[in-house]
Amino acid sequence: MKNKRFICLLLVMTLLVLPVTSFAATFTKTKTTDVSLLQNGDFDIAYSDADYSRNGISSYAISNYASASEYLYNALKNVEDNIDVSAYNIPVEEFSDFFCKVVNDNPDLFFVSSSISYSYYPSTGATASVTPCYSMTADEISSANVIFNNGVQKALSCVDSSMTDLQKALVIHDYICDNAVYKENGYITHSAYGFFYNGEVVCAGYTLAYAYLLNQLGIDTAHISSNAMNHAWNAVCIDGKWYQCDVTWDDINASNGSEPINVLGNFEHVNFMKSNDYFASLNGSYHYGGTTYDSISLNNTDYDSYFWDKVMSKIIVKDGYYYYMQPVSSGSYLMKRDVNGNETRFSNSSFSAAKLTLTSEPTDSRGVSSTLMLDDYLYRLDYLDNRFYVTSGYSKVSSVSNNGRVQTITPSSTSYIRGMSVVDNEIVIQDYNSIDSIVVYDKYEYFSNYMSKINNNTYNNYPDIDNDGYVNAKDYALIKKQKA
Repeated sequence: MKNKRFICLLLVMTLLVLPVTSFAATFTKTKTTDVSLLQNGDFDIAYSDADYSRNGISSYAISNYASASEYLYNALKNVEDNIDVSAYNIPVEEFSDFFCKVVNDNPDLFFVSSSISYSYYPSTGATASVTPCYSMTADEISSANVIFNNGVQKALSCVDSSMTDLQKALVIHDYICDNAVYKENGYITHSAYGFFYNGEVVCAGYTLAYAYLLNQLGIDTAHISSNAMNHAWNAVCIDGKWYQCDVTWDDINASNGSEPINVLGNFEHVNFMKSNDYFASLNGSYHYGGTTYDSISLNNTDYDSYFWDKVMSKIIVKDGYYYYMQPVSSGSYLMKRDVNGNETRFSNSSFSAAKLTLTSEPTDSRGVSSTLMLDDYLYRLDYLDNRFYVTSGYSKVSSVSNNGRVQTITPSSTSYIRGMSVVDNEIVIQDYNSIDSIVVYDKYEYFSNYMSKINNNTYNNYPDIDNDGYVNAKDYALIKKQKA
Protein backbone atom coordinates (compact mmCIF):
# COMPACT_ATOMS: atom_id res chain seq x y z
CA MET A 1 0.00 0.00 0.00
CA LYS A 2 2.83 2.38 0.80
CA ASN A 3 4.41 1.69 -2.57
CA LYS A 4 1.15 2.44 -4.35
CA ARG A 5 0.74 5.71 -2.52
CA PHE A 6 4.29 6.69 -3.44
CA ILE A 7 3.66 5.99 -7.12
CA CYS A 8 0.47 8.04 -7.09
CA LEU A 9 2.21 10.90 -5.34
CA LEU A 10 5.01 10.86 -7.91
CA LEU A 11 2.49 10.88 -10.71
CA VAL A 12 0.73 13.91 -9.27
CA MET A 13 4.02 15.74 -8.85
CA THR A 14 4.91 14.98 -12.46
CA LEU A 15 1.60 16.30 -13.68
CA LEU A 16 2.16 19.48 -11.73
CA VAL A 17 5.65 20.02 -13.10
CA LEU A 18 5.01 19.37 -16.80
CA PRO A 19 2.67 22.31 -17.47
CA VAL A 20 5.12 24.71 -15.85
CA THR A 21 7.99 23.45 -18.03
CA SER A 22 5.85 23.60 -21.18
CA PHE A 23 4.79 27.15 -20.36
CA ALA A 24 8.41 28.25 -19.97
CA ALA A 25 9.29 26.80 -23.37
CA THR A 26 6.42 28.48 -25.23
CA PHE A 27 6.43 31.88 -23.51
CA THR A 28 7.34 34.59 -26.06
CA LYS A 29 7.98 38.29 -26.23
CA THR A 30 7.31 40.52 -29.23
CA LYS A 31 9.37 43.16 -31.02
CA THR A 32 8.22 45.66 -33.64
CA THR A 33 10.65 47.38 -35.99
CA ASP A 34 11.25 48.79 -39.45
CA VAL A 35 13.84 46.91 -41.52
CA SER A 36 16.02 48.48 -44.21
CA LEU A 37 14.52 47.67 -47.58
CA LEU A 38 15.76 49.17 -50.84
CA GLN A 39 12.24 49.06 -52.25
CA ASN A 40 11.10 51.24 -49.36
CA GLY A 41 13.76 53.87 -50.07
CA ASP A 42 16.25 52.83 -47.38
CA PHE A 43 19.92 52.62 -48.38
CA ASP A 44 21.31 51.64 -44.98
CA ILE A 45 21.36 47.91 -45.60
CA ALA A 46 24.73 46.91 -44.14
CA TYR A 47 24.64 44.44 -41.28
CA SER A 48 25.99 45.58 -37.95
CA ASP A 49 25.91 42.32 -35.96
CA ALA A 50 25.74 39.62 -38.62
CA ASP A 51 27.49 38.73 -41.83
CA TYR A 52 25.35 36.74 -44.23
CA SER A 53 28.04 36.61 -46.90
CA ARG A 54 28.53 33.71 -49.22
CA ASN A 55 31.79 33.06 -47.41
CA GLY A 56 30.52 32.93 -43.86
CA ILE A 57 27.27 32.79 -41.91
CA SER A 58 27.02 34.42 -38.51
CA SER A 59 25.77 32.02 -35.85
CA TYR A 60 24.15 29.11 -37.63
CA ALA A 61 25.05 26.74 -40.43
CA ILE A 62 24.79 27.85 -44.04
CA SER A 63 22.44 24.95 -44.85
CA ASN A 64 20.11 26.14 -42.13
CA TYR A 65 20.34 29.71 -43.39
CA ALA A 66 19.62 28.64 -46.96
CA SER A 67 16.57 26.59 -46.00
CA ALA A 68 15.33 29.33 -43.66
CA SER A 69 15.67 31.89 -46.47
CA GLU A 70 13.73 29.72 -48.89
CA TYR A 71 11.03 29.07 -46.30
CA LEU A 72 10.58 32.76 -45.48
CA TYR A 73 10.62 33.71 -49.16
CA ASN A 74 7.87 31.21 -49.98
CA ALA A 75 5.75 32.33 -47.03
CA LEU A 76 6.03 35.99 -48.07
CA LYS A 77 5.34 35.10 -51.68
CA ASN A 78 2.14 33.43 -50.49
CA VAL A 79 1.24 36.61 -48.54
CA GLU A 80 1.00 34.78 -45.20
CA ASP A 81 -0.03 36.91 -42.23
CA ASN A 82 1.85 35.06 -39.50
CA ILE A 83 4.92 33.02 -40.36
CA ASP A 84 6.23 30.41 -37.92
CA VAL A 85 10.05 30.34 -38.12
CA SER A 86 10.68 28.54 -34.83
CA ALA A 87 12.13 25.46 -36.58
CA TYR A 88 15.18 27.42 -37.75
CA ASN A 89 16.49 28.76 -34.41
CA ILE A 90 17.26 32.17 -35.85
CA PRO A 91 18.81 34.39 -33.14
CA VAL A 92 16.43 37.20 -32.35
CA GLU A 93 19.18 39.81 -32.51
CA GLU A 94 19.79 38.81 -36.12
CA PHE A 95 16.25 38.31 -37.32
CA SER A 96 15.53 41.80 -38.65
CA ASP A 97 18.73 41.66 -40.73
CA PHE A 98 17.82 38.19 -41.92
CA PHE A 99 14.34 39.35 -42.97
CA CYS A 100 15.85 42.41 -44.65
CA LYS A 101 18.26 40.35 -46.75
CA VAL A 102 15.62 37.86 -47.87
CA VAL A 103 13.41 40.67 -49.21
CA ASN A 104 16.25 42.69 -50.73
CA ASP A 105 17.58 39.58 -52.48
CA ASN A 106 14.18 38.78 -54.00
CA PRO A 107 12.81 41.80 -55.89
CA ASP A 108 9.63 39.90 -56.76
CA LEU A 109 8.64 40.50 -53.10
CA PHE A 110 7.97 44.12 -54.10
CA PHE A 111 4.76 44.16 -52.05
CA VAL A 112 6.49 43.53 -48.69
CA SER A 113 6.69 46.56 -46.41
CA SER A 114 9.55 47.43 -44.07
CA SER A 115 7.37 47.26 -40.94
CA ILE A 116 7.40 43.91 -39.14
CA SER A 117 6.68 42.48 -35.72
CA TYR A 118 8.26 39.24 -34.54
CA SER A 119 8.11 37.09 -31.44
CA TYR A 120 10.93 35.21 -29.76
CA TYR A 121 11.62 32.87 -26.84
CA PRO A 122 13.41 34.73 -24.02
CA SER A 123 14.66 31.41 -22.65
CA THR A 124 16.56 30.51 -25.87
CA GLY A 125 16.85 33.80 -27.78
CA ALA A 126 15.43 32.12 -30.90
CA THR A 127 12.83 33.79 -33.12
CA ALA A 128 9.40 32.18 -32.99
CA SER A 129 7.35 33.91 -35.68
CA VAL A 130 7.06 37.05 -37.76
CA THR A 131 4.06 39.12 -38.79
CA PRO A 132 4.92 41.09 -41.94
CA CYS A 133 3.10 44.06 -43.42
CA TYR A 134 2.17 44.25 -47.08
CA SER A 135 1.89 47.44 -49.10
CA MET A 136 -0.93 46.04 -51.25
CA THR A 137 -4.05 44.00 -50.69
CA ALA A 138 -4.09 40.34 -51.77
CA ASP A 139 -6.11 41.21 -54.89
CA GLU A 140 -3.74 44.07 -55.76
CA ILE A 141 -0.75 41.75 -55.31
CA SER A 142 -2.32 39.19 -57.62
CA SER A 143 -2.86 41.79 -60.35
CA ALA A 144 0.58 43.29 -59.84
CA ASN A 145 2.22 39.86 -60.14
CA VAL A 146 0.68 39.46 -63.60
CA ILE A 147 2.16 42.81 -64.69
CA PHE A 148 5.51 41.93 -63.10
CA ASN A 149 5.75 38.48 -64.70
CA ASN A 150 4.67 39.71 -68.15
CA GLY A 151 7.26 42.48 -67.95
CA VAL A 152 9.96 40.00 -66.98
CA GLN A 153 9.16 37.72 -69.91
CA LYS A 154 9.20 40.65 -72.33
CA ALA A 155 12.62 41.75 -71.09
CA LEU A 156 14.07 38.25 -71.16
CA SER A 157 12.85 37.75 -74.74
CA CYS A 158 15.64 40.12 -75.79
CA VAL A 159 18.34 37.54 -75.00
CA ASP A 160 19.03 34.14 -76.52
CA SER A 161 21.24 31.14 -75.95
CA SER A 162 23.88 32.31 -78.46
CA MET A 163 24.88 35.14 -76.11
CA THR A 164 27.58 34.99 -73.48
CA ASP A 165 26.73 36.04 -69.92
CA LEU A 166 28.50 39.34 -70.57
CA GLN A 167 26.38 39.95 -73.66
CA LYS A 168 23.20 39.05 -71.80
CA ALA A 169 24.11 41.51 -69.04
CA LEU A 170 24.72 44.18 -71.70
CA VAL A 171 21.41 43.55 -73.50
CA ILE A 172 19.43 43.71 -70.25
CA HIS A 173 21.33 46.88 -69.25
CA ASP A 174 20.32 48.50 -72.54
CA TYR A 175 16.74 47.23 -72.27
CA ILE A 176 16.26 48.86 -68.88
CA CYS A 177 17.87 52.13 -69.98
CA ASP A 178 15.72 52.18 -73.11
CA ASN A 179 12.48 51.65 -71.21
CA ALA A 180 13.00 53.46 -67.90
CA VAL A 181 12.82 57.08 -66.84
CA TYR A 182 14.24 58.35 -63.57
CA LYS A 183 11.20 59.64 -61.73
CA GLU A 184 10.09 59.71 -58.11
CA ASN A 185 6.41 58.85 -58.10
CA GLY A 186 5.41 57.05 -54.92
CA TYR A 187 6.85 54.02 -53.19
CA ILE A 188 6.71 51.68 -56.20
CA THR A 189 9.38 53.72 -58.02
CA HIS A 190 11.89 52.24 -55.55
CA SER A 191 10.90 48.69 -56.53
CA ALA A 192 11.48 46.40 -59.50
CA TYR A 193 7.71 46.44 -59.96
CA GLY A 194 7.87 50.16 -60.74
CA PHE A 195 9.97 49.41 -63.81
CA PHE A 196 7.65 46.71 -65.11
CA TYR A 197 4.54 48.75 -64.25
CA ASN A 198 5.24 51.98 -66.13
CA GLY A 199 9.01 52.40 -66.37
CA GLU A 200 9.13 55.11 -63.71
CA VAL A 201 11.85 54.27 -61.16
CA VAL A 202 14.61 55.73 -59.05
CA CYS A 203 18.00 54.11 -58.45
CA ALA A 204 16.69 51.34 -56.19
CA GLY A 205 14.14 50.39 -58.85
CA TYR A 206 16.82 50.26 -61.56
CA THR A 207 19.02 48.16 -59.27
CA LEU A 208 16.36 45.67 -58.21
CA ALA A 209 14.96 45.22 -61.73
CA TYR A 210 18.45 44.60 -63.13
CA ALA A 211 19.29 42.13 -60.35
CA TYR A 212 16.07 40.18 -60.82
CA LEU A 213 16.42 39.89 -64.59
CA LEU A 214 20.05 38.79 -64.43
CA ASN A 215 19.26 36.28 -61.71
CA GLN A 216 16.60 34.76 -63.97
CA LEU A 217 19.35 34.25 -66.54
CA GLY A 218 21.56 32.47 -64.00
CA ILE A 219 23.89 35.47 -63.57
CA ASP A 220 24.82 36.10 -59.96
CA THR A 221 24.37 39.64 -58.62
CA ALA A 222 24.63 41.60 -55.40
CA HIS A 223 23.15 45.00 -54.70
CA ILE A 224 25.36 47.78 -53.41
CA SER A 225 23.95 50.74 -51.55
CA SER A 226 25.41 53.93 -50.16
CA ASN A 227 23.58 55.67 -47.36
CA ALA A 228 25.97 58.60 -47.77
CA MET A 229 24.99 59.00 -51.43
CA ASN A 230 21.35 57.91 -51.07
CA HIS A 231 22.11 55.68 -54.01
CA ALA A 232 22.17 52.02 -55.04
CA TRP A 233 23.73 50.03 -57.87
CA ASN A 234 24.72 46.46 -58.76
CA ALA A 235 27.62 44.06 -58.53
CA VAL A 236 27.54 41.45 -61.31
CA CYS A 237 29.50 38.20 -61.57
CA ILE A 238 30.75 37.34 -65.07
CA ASP A 239 32.92 34.26 -65.56
CA GLY A 240 33.69 34.11 -61.86
CA LYS A 241 34.76 37.77 -61.61
CA TRP A 242 32.78 40.57 -59.98
CA TYR A 243 32.22 43.99 -61.54
CA GLN A 244 30.13 47.04 -60.71
CA CYS A 245 27.31 48.35 -62.86
CA ASP A 246 25.23 51.48 -62.30
CA VAL A 247 22.31 51.30 -64.71
CA THR A 248 20.76 54.45 -63.25
CA TRP A 249 23.71 56.67 -64.07
CA ASP A 250 24.06 55.19 -67.55
CA ASP A 251 20.48 56.16 -68.43
CA ILE A 252 20.10 59.56 -70.10
CA ASN A 253 16.85 61.43 -69.59
CA ALA A 254 15.70 64.77 -70.92
CA SER A 255 13.13 67.05 -69.36
CA ASN A 256 10.17 69.17 -70.32
CA GLY A 257 10.42 71.76 -67.61
CA SER A 258 10.49 69.74 -64.40
CA GLU A 259 9.04 66.60 -65.98
CA PRO A 260 11.67 63.93 -66.81
CA ILE A 261 11.34 62.26 -70.21
CA ASN A 262 12.92 59.05 -71.42
CA VAL A 263 15.09 59.59 -74.49
CA LEU A 264 14.58 56.51 -76.63
CA GLY A 265 17.72 54.60 -77.51
CA ASN A 266 19.98 57.09 -75.72
CA PHE A 267 22.18 55.91 -72.86
CA GLU A 268 25.79 55.50 -71.83
CA HIS A 269 27.90 52.46 -70.97
CA VAL A 270 30.56 54.23 -68.90
CA ASN A 271 29.26 52.64 -65.69
CA PHE A 272 28.99 49.12 -67.09
CA MET A 273 31.28 46.39 -65.66
CA LYS A 274 33.80 48.60 -63.88
CA SER A 275 36.14 48.22 -60.92
CA ASN A 276 36.10 49.84 -57.49
CA ASP A 277 38.89 52.23 -58.48
CA TYR A 278 37.05 53.28 -61.61
CA PHE A 279 33.79 53.88 -59.75
CA ALA A 280 35.66 56.00 -57.19
CA SER A 281 37.11 58.22 -59.96
CA LEU A 282 35.65 61.20 -61.82
CA ASN A 283 34.80 59.05 -64.86
CA GLY A 284 32.92 56.74 -62.50
CA SER A 285 31.24 59.85 -61.07
CA TYR A 286 32.67 59.41 -57.58
CA HIS A 287 30.80 56.45 -56.11
CA TYR A 288 31.59 56.17 -52.41
CA GLY A 289 30.28 54.62 -49.22
CA GLY A 290 28.98 51.53 -50.98
CA THR A 291 28.18 48.47 -48.86
CA THR A 292 26.89 45.04 -49.71
CA TYR A 293 25.87 41.91 -47.85
CA ASP A 294 28.32 39.86 -49.82
CA SER A 295 32.05 39.40 -49.28
CA ILE A 296 33.17 39.95 -52.87
CA SER A 297 36.15 41.56 -54.58
CA LEU A 298 35.30 44.36 -56.97
CA ASN A 299 38.80 45.14 -58.23
CA ASN A 300 38.67 43.51 -61.69
CA THR A 301 39.70 46.09 -64.30
CA ASP A 302 39.02 44.02 -67.46
CA TYR A 303 36.43 46.51 -68.76
CA ASP A 304 37.59 49.77 -67.16
CA SER A 305 38.58 50.91 -70.64
CA TYR A 306 36.49 49.21 -73.29
CA PHE A 307 34.90 49.77 -76.67
CA TRP A 308 31.46 50.54 -75.23
CA ASP A 309 32.71 53.52 -73.18
CA LYS A 310 31.98 55.95 -76.04
CA VAL A 311 28.83 54.26 -77.28
CA MET A 312 25.84 56.36 -76.25
CA SER A 313 23.12 54.35 -77.93
CA LYS A 314 21.95 50.76 -78.02
CA ILE A 315 24.44 47.99 -78.69
CA ILE A 316 22.84 45.17 -80.66
CA VAL A 317 23.99 41.62 -79.91
CA LYS A 318 23.22 39.22 -82.75
CA ASP A 319 24.64 35.76 -83.46
CA GLY A 320 27.38 36.35 -80.91
CA TYR A 321 28.53 39.67 -82.43
CA TYR A 322 28.26 43.23 -81.13
CA TYR A 323 26.89 45.92 -83.48
CA TYR A 324 27.20 49.58 -82.53
CA MET A 325 27.74 53.10 -83.83
CA GLN A 326 31.34 54.32 -83.71
CA PRO A 327 31.87 58.08 -84.13
CA VAL A 328 34.75 59.23 -86.34
CA SER A 329 35.77 62.70 -87.49
CA SER A 330 33.67 62.49 -90.66
CA GLY A 331 30.58 60.92 -89.12
CA SER A 332 29.88 57.47 -87.75
CA TYR A 333 30.04 53.88 -88.93
CA LEU A 334 27.99 50.83 -88.02
CA MET A 335 30.57 48.47 -86.57
CA LYS A 336 30.65 44.71 -86.07
CA ARG A 337 32.81 43.20 -83.31
CA ASP A 338 33.39 39.60 -82.30
CA VAL A 339 33.98 38.31 -78.77
CA ASN A 340 37.75 38.40 -79.35
CA GLY A 341 37.72 42.13 -80.05
CA ASN A 342 38.10 42.01 -83.84
CA GLU A 343 36.24 44.94 -85.42
CA THR A 344 35.06 45.58 -88.96
CA ARG A 345 32.75 48.10 -90.60
CA PHE A 346 29.43 46.37 -91.20
CA SER A 347 28.50 49.02 -93.76
CA ASN A 348 30.85 51.27 -95.70
CA SER A 349 28.33 54.11 -95.52
CA SER A 350 29.10 56.93 -93.12
CA PHE A 351 26.22 58.40 -91.13
CA SER A 352 26.13 62.02 -90.02
CA ALA A 353 24.42 63.35 -86.91
CA ALA A 354 24.29 66.39 -84.67
CA LYS A 355 26.30 66.49 -81.45
CA LEU A 356 25.28 67.50 -77.95
CA THR A 357 27.67 68.13 -75.09
CA LEU A 358 26.33 66.77 -71.82
CA THR A 359 27.66 68.32 -68.63
CA SER A 360 27.35 67.12 -65.05
CA GLU A 361 28.96 68.14 -61.78
CA PRO A 362 29.48 65.05 -59.62
CA THR A 363 30.55 65.46 -56.01
CA ASP A 364 33.11 63.25 -54.29
CA SER A 365 33.05 62.00 -50.69
CA ARG A 366 34.61 65.25 -49.47
CA GLY A 367 31.86 67.33 -51.02
CA VAL A 368 34.14 68.65 -53.78
CA SER A 369 32.47 69.06 -57.17
CA SER A 370 34.09 68.51 -60.57
CA THR A 371 32.88 69.04 -64.12
CA LEU A 372 32.35 66.01 -66.33
CA MET A 373 31.64 66.56 -70.03
CA LEU A 374 30.51 63.92 -72.52
CA ASP A 375 29.86 64.25 -76.24
CA ASP A 376 26.57 62.74 -77.30
CA TYR A 377 26.45 62.25 -81.06
CA LEU A 378 22.81 61.76 -81.92
CA TYR A 379 23.25 58.34 -83.46
CA ARG A 380 20.53 55.89 -82.53
CA LEU A 381 20.54 52.22 -83.47
CA ASP A 382 18.02 49.38 -83.27
CA TYR A 383 17.17 46.12 -85.01
CA LEU A 384 13.87 44.96 -86.49
CA ASP A 385 12.74 42.47 -89.15
CA ASN A 386 16.28 41.28 -89.93
CA ARG A 387 17.74 44.71 -90.56
CA PHE A 388 19.33 47.54 -88.59
CA TYR A 389 17.81 50.99 -88.29
CA VAL A 390 20.06 54.03 -87.86
CA THR A 391 19.37 57.74 -87.48
CA SER A 392 21.16 59.50 -90.30
CA GLY A 393 21.50 62.85 -91.95
CA TYR A 394 20.49 64.55 -88.70
CA SER A 395 16.77 64.08 -89.35
CA LYS A 396 16.25 60.78 -91.17
CA VAL A 397 16.06 57.10 -90.34
CA SER A 398 17.86 54.63 -92.58
CA SER A 399 17.82 50.86 -92.73
CA VAL A 400 20.89 48.68 -93.16
CA SER A 401 20.20 45.22 -94.53
CA ASN A 402 22.27 42.16 -93.66
CA ASN A 403 24.39 42.68 -96.78
CA GLY A 404 25.21 46.25 -95.73
CA ARG A 405 22.83 48.00 -98.14
CA VAL A 406 21.59 51.35 -96.83
CA GLN A 407 18.15 52.85 -97.57
CA THR A 408 16.37 55.90 -96.23
CA ILE A 409 13.04 54.66 -94.92
CA THR A 410 11.58 57.87 -93.50
CA PRO A 411 11.32 61.40 -94.87
CA SER A 412 13.14 64.26 -93.22
CA SER A 413 11.93 65.33 -89.82
CA THR A 414 11.35 68.98 -89.01
CA SER A 415 14.33 68.94 -86.67
CA TYR A 416 17.14 66.72 -85.45
CA ILE A 417 16.09 63.31 -84.22
CA ARG A 418 16.96 63.03 -80.51
CA GLY A 419 15.62 59.57 -79.76
CA MET A 420 14.78 56.45 -81.73
CA SER A 421 13.86 52.92 -80.73
CA VAL A 422 11.78 49.93 -81.74
CA VAL A 423 8.58 49.80 -79.69
CA ASP A 424 6.08 46.99 -80.28
CA ASN A 425 7.64 46.14 -83.67
CA GLU A 426 7.52 49.71 -84.99
CA ILE A 427 10.02 52.52 -85.29
CA VAL A 428 9.41 55.39 -82.88
CA ILE A 429 11.30 58.69 -83.00
CA GLN A 430 11.50 61.78 -80.81
CA ASP A 431 12.09 65.21 -82.29
CA TYR A 432 14.84 67.32 -80.74
CA ASN A 433 12.64 70.41 -80.40
CA SER A 434 9.71 68.55 -78.87
CA ILE A 435 11.23 65.64 -77.01
CA ASP A 436 7.94 64.85 -75.27
CA SER A 437 6.26 64.22 -78.64
CA ILE A 438 6.88 60.97 -80.46
CA VAL A 439 6.25 59.85 -84.03
CA VAL A 440 5.31 56.22 -84.55
CA TYR A 441 5.94 54.75 -87.98
CA ASP A 442 2.82 52.61 -87.92
CA LYS A 443 3.25 49.71 -90.36
CA TYR A 444 -0.44 49.61 -91.29
CA GLU A 445 -0.30 53.24 -92.34
CA TYR A 446 3.13 52.88 -93.87
CA PHE A 447 1.98 49.87 -95.91
CA SER A 448 -1.12 51.68 -97.16
CA ASN A 449 0.82 54.79 -98.15
CA TYR A 450 3.44 52.72 -99.91
CA MET A 451 0.91 50.66 -101.89
CA SER A 452 -0.91 53.83 -103.01
CA LYS A 453 2.36 55.08 -104.56
CA ILE A 454 3.57 51.77 -105.92
CA ASN A 455 3.74 53.10 -109.47
CA ASN A 456 6.71 55.27 -108.67
CA ASN A 457 8.84 52.11 -108.54
CA THR A 458 10.57 53.23 -105.36
CA TYR A 459 11.18 50.22 -103.14
CA ASN A 460 11.05 50.83 -99.39
CA ASN A 461 11.87 47.91 -97.13
CA TYR A 462 10.18 49.11 -93.93
CA PRO A 463 6.83 47.45 -94.80
CA ASP A 464 8.68 44.51 -96.40
CA ILE A 465 8.40 42.38 -93.26
CA ASP A 466 9.51 39.11 -94.83
CA ASN A 467 12.50 40.85 -96.44
CA ASP A 468 11.95 39.25 -99.86
CA GLY A 469 12.30 42.49 -101.86
CA TYR A 470 8.56 42.90 -102.46
CA VAL A 471 5.77 44.58 -100.51
CA ASN A 472 2.62 42.53 -100.88
CA ALA A 473 -0.17 40.66 -99.11
CA LYS A 474 2.32 38.42 -97.32
CA ASP A 475 3.75 41.45 -95.59
CA TYR A 476 0.28 42.72 -94.72
CA ALA A 477 -0.51 39.39 -93.06
CA LEU A 478 2.73 39.54 -91.07
CA ILE A 479 1.95 43.10 -89.98
CA LYS A 480 -1.41 41.92 -88.69
CA LYS A 481 0.31 39.07 -86.84
CA GLN A 482 2.77 41.45 -85.21
CA LYS A 483 -0.10 43.66 -84.08
CA ALA A 484 -2.03 40.77 -82.57
